[in-house]
Amino acid sequence: MQTRKFVVGNVSQAIQVVKKEMGADAIILSMRTVRQPNGPFGTRQMLEVTASLDRPVAKPEKTLRAVVDDNAPPADEAREVELSLADVMREMGVLRRRLEIMEETLAESSLEQKLSQVASNIDDLQLSMREVLMAQDRREQSDEMLYNGDLGRLVHELRLSGIGDDLVRDLLKDTMQRLGKRSLSPDIYGVDYLAQSVMDHVRIASPFAPDNEQQIHMIVGPTGVGKTTTIAKLAAQQVFGLERSAAFLTVDTFRVGAIDQLRTYARILDVPLEVCLSDVEVVEAVRRHADKDVLFIDTAGSSQKDAAMIGELAKVYRAGVPMNVHLIVSAATDGQNLRDIADRYGVMPLSSLIVSKLDEATHFGSVYNLMHNARLPYSCFTVGQNVPDDIEDATPERVADLLLSIAAK
Repeated sequence: MQTRKFVVGNVSQAIQVVKKEMGADAIILSMRTVRQPNGPFGTRQMLEVTASLDRPVAKPEKTLRAVVDDNAPPADEAREVELSLADVMREMGVLRRRLEIMEETLAESSLEQKLSQVASNIDDLQLSMREVLMAQDRREQSDEMLYNGDLGRLVHELRLSGIGDDLVRDLLKDTMQRLGKRSLSPDIYGVDYLAQSVMDHVRIASPFAPDNEQQIHMIVGPTGVGKTTTIAKLAAQQVFGLERSAAFLTVDTFRVGAIDQLRTYARILDVPLEVCLSDVEVVEAVRRHADKDVLFIDTAGSSQKDAAMIGELAKVYRAGVPMNVHLIVSAATDGQNLRDIADRYGVMPLSSLIVSKLDEATHFGSVYNLMHNARLPYSCFTVGQNVPDDIEDATPERVADLLLSIAAK
């Protein structure tokens, strides 16, 4: 008697493997569940099958080959072949029934075992998650412990600011490459080169700089980020600082007092104000003020989830008037909401990112992530409510200071 063991995934695989390796005459003697290594994922439950064969494996093959051989055997041999085939079919039927009985028995008797296995798998998963988290902590600690003094402190501050781990590693890699090319010590020159790396990774745009052509700027963003006051500050720079002519257009007819607020700023700056109820009226207002150097379009604040309102703003953009669309967000907004805002307002081509309320934010990392991941350049920052003073052009140096607090040290 020939006896062999196989480890398979299930009963169906057991039948296939036994037939393939030992032939159709083989009989499965027993089955039991075993645990097998599963690489980095621990172990998994398998089925160990014990099978036996009374006759040599090759005999059925020779008998079956005789049936299909071109040189047909004598009648007595043919009958022997037919009997052998009948035996094979009968044995297969018996084997199939045994396997069905064993499978039913396993299904009925292994509920407790399955529950135990589920609990074991949960424990294994929790252990794996703990190992991943511990590895992440070790990697972050090793990044910070790799550098001494001020450089190590700034690496820690970058993480605390909310910058993504991948971006922190990119900045550190760039810093160390620069130091390595010049054979400079990270302990002495690390802070300066890290700040330079941050500045080199910052995207900056200057869309409000004077131009020979008329400029039209539409400011969009969620509710409460300071769109109207920011427009007033930008217009004051153009009128008082650059001595350019300007006009206000507003499509914000939803917020109570919005038009009155903008009308007050228009009176102070001595610029005209147009209230537009549709994209068609925006086009007509632009034509009436074709002699102005710069036009600012104020919009209604809306939740990034308000697709209808954002769609109306997109209609204004597509009305046929060339304009720049600037997204304004609050520096105090968390990273997930910033990503969502940029995605929703991204139905329009965005020219720049205006960051408001720097004076209210404790961390700048989320806004840095947005600039990098959405590929939106900064144009300006607002740092308070005072018009026209509390606004500044975005610069790489200012961003580096916001992230690293270099000027305060």
